[in-house]
Amino acid sequence: MSGYIGVQPVPKATQRREYFTATNGQTSFSTSGYTPEYIDVYMNGVKLSPADFTATNGSDVVLGSGAATGDLLQIISFLPFSVLNQAFSGTLSVAGAVTANAGDVKVRSTSGSTLELTNTSTTLGDNAFVGGLAFRNDDTSGSPPHYAGIKARTDGSGGTEMDLEFYANRDKYETDAPHMILRSTGNLGINIADASQKLHVGGNAIITGLTRLGNGTESSPAYQFVDDTNTGMYRSSSDVLGFSTGGANRLTLNSTGAIFAGNVGMGTISPAPDYGSDIALEIKGASSPGLVINDTGQGSKYGIHADSNDLKITYGSGALATFQNDGKVGIGTSAPKRHIHLNGGNETTKIQITNQTTGSGSDGDGFQIGIATDGTANIEQRENADLVFTTNNTERFRIDSAGLISAGPFGGGGNAIIAGSSSPSFTNQPGTNLLLKSGDGSGTGGSYMTFSTSEGGASGTTVRTAQERMRIDNSGRVGIANDTPGDFNASGDDLVIGNSSGNRGITIRSGTSNSGNLFFADGLSGDQLYRGFIQYQHADDRLVLGAGGDDRVWISSSGNVGIGNADPSAKIDAVTNSNVYAAEFIQQNTSNGDGVLIQVGSTAAADYVLTCRSNAGAVSALAVKADGKVGIGTFLPTCHLSVKGPTSDSGKITEFYGSRQEGSLQVTNYLTGSDNDRVGLYWRNSGVVNTRMWCDDTMDIRVHSGDPSSDTDGTVVGTQTFSGTHIYKTDATDLVVGQAVRLVGRKLVKTTSANDKLCVGIYAGQSGKIVDSFGQACNETDGYGHAVIALGDTRMKQSGTTTIGVLVDGSVEAGDLLCTSGTAGKLTVQADDIIRSYTVGKAIEDGNASAPVYAYIYCG
Repeated sequence: MSGYIGVQPVPKATQRREYFTATNGQTSFSTSGYTPEYIDVYMNGVKLSPADFTATNGSDVVLGSGAATGDLLQIISFLPFSVLNQAFSGTLSVAGAVTANAGDVKVRSTSGSTLELTNTSTTLGDNAFVGGLAFRNDDTSGSPPHYAGIKARTDGSGGTEMDLEFYANRDKYETDAPHMILRSTGNLGINIADASQKLHVGGNAIITGLTRLGNGTESSPAYQFVDDTNTGMYRSSSDVLGFSTGGANRLTLNSTGAIFAGNVGMGTISPAPDYGSDIALEIKGASSPGLVINDTGQGSKYGIHADSNDLKITYGSGALATFQNDGKVGIGTSAPKRHIHLNGGNETTKIQITNQTTGSGSDGDGFQIGIATDGTANIEQRENADLVFTTNNTERFRIDSAGLISAGPFGGGGNAIIAGSSSPSFTNQPGTNLLLKSGDGSGTGGSYMTFSTSEGGASGTTVRTAQERMRIDNSGRVGIANDTPGDFNASGDDLVIGNSSGNRGITIRSGTSNSGNLFFADGLSGDQLYRGFIQYQHADDRLVLGAGGDDRVWISSSGNVGIGNADPSAKIDAVTNSNVYAAEFIQQNTSNGDGVLIQVGSTAAADYVLTCRSNAGAVSALAVKADGKVGIGTFLPTCHLSVKGPTSDSGKITEFYGSRQEGSLQVTNYLTGSDNDRVGLYWRNSGVVNTRMWCDDTMDIRVHSGDPSSDTDGTVVGTQTFSGTHIYKTDATDLVVGQAVRLVGRKLVKTTSANDKLCVGIYAGQSGKIVDSFGQACNETDGYGHAVIALGDTRMKQSGTTTIGVLVDGSVEAGDLLCTSGTAGKLTVQADDIIRSYTVGKAIEDGNASAPVYAYIYCG
């Protein structure tokens, strides 16, 4: 055919693209066909060189090396086509497809052009495809190719009418449902196949330009709904917009506001009248629905809203009024406690009631009830008129415009009048029994108030004079049956009862299981309310006296008095568990007077005059029997004084001392065997030698410096040796027990020469006697007197120091006479056996210089 350039494949002509996902090691990929040498292969987006693959058989592509798992292979083949380069001046009809590789297909005419797509079938039925214009996109994303287009098809009238359909981004526009359709009826549908209206949108629509509707009516609104054509919006007249439901107007909006013609709901789609209303505005919410009123001239908005179980009228965040569902109303408070609760915060708060007579132009008009900032409550008649109090529709109490108070009627119709006068107008009739007076009539004297009553009488009898029964004087003192309470002691005249005639008293009546009380308070909290009290407990029939906010004394129904004991078992039963005496009796008369007298009528040995016990009553501290016997440590004295002491070793039974307890004599228990324990004496002797004395089983009196372990310990009195000592002072600090000493300046020093006639004896150490026993100090180092054995045995013990003998300068034998030597403080054997003026003593045992020698001293 003339006009064709050729029929050979042309590079970059119409393309076919195929995609493959490789498996591990795959080399061969089968295509839908290609022309050899006119093919490109891409691996993971990178074009392969012809040397990297083989494509010769028109169907398979073979890689030079195996692919990896997941590699993406794209094969692009170029199809053969013919190019027509021809211009037509008439009508061109094409039976088949027309493909343009590049450039445009244009239809032009000076008088207009037509591109006609025809289905030449003569038997088209309903919804038959007539023709279409398709737009193709071969982009590799997704599943190419992608289409958009316009399609004509017959409608449901048997093939005689056509609809025009529009598509975008579809796989096959011929078979997909259209995005938009222009029906043969002229209706336009968007996202809906069956457009039943001139504009029918199957979904949401956004219009950014001007949309105009017809006026409509309330029964057929211009803006209506498919399934509810008499519900919608319409224009009833100029600048008037109406809303209707069910074909009737419900809301009209005009240039001045809104008019509701039925129930209105906010937060609810089913508003309904309730509680007797025939039309309603219903506001519904989950927590606090309300109505806000915004006055732009105010700093905050007003509101009416439900809050929990309340209805509040608010300004800003504060509640002006609160209506609770329990009927309580609060003004100035959001939590009313009474049916009407008015709260003014930190200000004087009042309710004002006025009428035409009082006027309402100022806060001084009418009647007011209020409370001041300090809490004072006020009932105020602000007019020059009376204030009247009424019960049972009858006046009971009146304060007139002059301030006079009247109350009544009482009894026979008389009025009791309270006035600022000493003699108020008062008519006393039979049965009238109250008279109140205040003031003395002078205007300067102190006022007082009296309460008077008169005895009743029968009608027509003589009027009885009222008698004063109670008075409150100008200092607040109260007298009952006494008209001069100020005459009594100022510390106790606040309430005075009775006069000098007749019996007077106060009775407090309580329930049989309750108490009657008289409290003495000094504060307003805790036990300050009852620091002291008198209380009768009827349930237990006992009287309780309190002090310090607690029970202290109990008097039982049997007359027993308990101090610290709520259940006394004796006439006086005192108990304490603190470090104080349970009882103390003091006679402070220093010239005469007796102490405590305890007297019983019995003289029997079985009865007690006095018993003092410890250990919860198990131990007798003191027992005085009615027969005159006294026991200490025993309940059963057998003589006029029986003392039972401790059973431990050296346990003191009694002790006797004068000016110094350290020199006492004690009667002591000694443990001298399981069946031989006995009582003896113990001399403390100021701590020098504490001597024990007892009688053994042979009736010998024995003494010992320690506690005996048997009755034969110690020495029998009359058989012991004797040591006589003198006490001296000394300044020497090197004296040793057992050394010979002499006096120099009335103070002890060691002997240093032989045959010293001035030797006074053997040094025995500190005596244990304090300095003051000599009237002057000894030395500055020890402060005690020092003992010297002047006559007798050298074996002795005093102040913890034991002397066993004398110190010698060589060997001695028993019987040798001893005298001083040239060695300081040491004795030596005298040259002869004649007792001379310088003889100190005689050796009782053999010995030498290595140890003290037991001796008998003659110096004294």
